[in-house]
Amino acid sequence: MRATGFNKPQVDRFYDLLLQLQEQFGFKASQTYNADETGVSTVHKNDKVLSVKGKKQVGKLTSAERGRNITVMFSMNVAGHFIPPMFIFPREKNG
Repeated sequence: MRATGFNKPQVDRFYDLLLQLQEQFGFKASQTYNADETGVSTVHKNDKVLSVKGKKQVGKLTSAERGRNITVMFSMNVAGHFIPPMFIFPREKNG
């Protein structure tokens, strides 16, 4: 849905609405924030293994468990002020 919704008419509509709100409320640059999120895995993945040169057999060990993603949210405004990152952990079921 994200890919199909990202087209010129939709982007133009977004900026038209943003301009309308800007004119209506007169937001300053320091009051307008952009936020982005990313997912971080809790399980480490080995990409590289270091070993002594010439060694015939090199072992590699990683966790077999299926990791959970933690969402990290970043937010910053045009004036350069940022909010410290927010970590959102998965909910735990009780019982």
